[in-house]
Amino acid sequence: MVSVYEEYVVRWASELFRSKPKSFWLLREILSSSGCSRRTIFKRLKLLEEKGLVKKFLDKKRGEKRVGRPCTIYYPSKTLLSLRPAETLSQIVAIH
Repeated sequence: MVSVYEEYVVRWASELFRSKPKSFWLLREILSSSGCSRRTIFKRLKLLEEKGLVKKFLDKKRGEKRVGRPCTIYYPSKTLLSLRPAETLSQIVAIH
């Protein structure tokens, strides 16, 4: 059984990744495009990874002379990109 939260996250990700048709997204692009906090984004991306809807890679070669963490790249699955926009997504209310 899929929870309302999981359904919301899948629809949110589908709309986000379809907003700019690209084969991959950098983590910083997801953070800047979403308008959500880092913690929320990491939680949502982890859920999507567990469901097999996105794949995460660390690109150590991107900018080889770069100091610090490698770039995190996310590849959305075809299943995620093929979902239709949710007409009723604005009607979902989360109760804490």
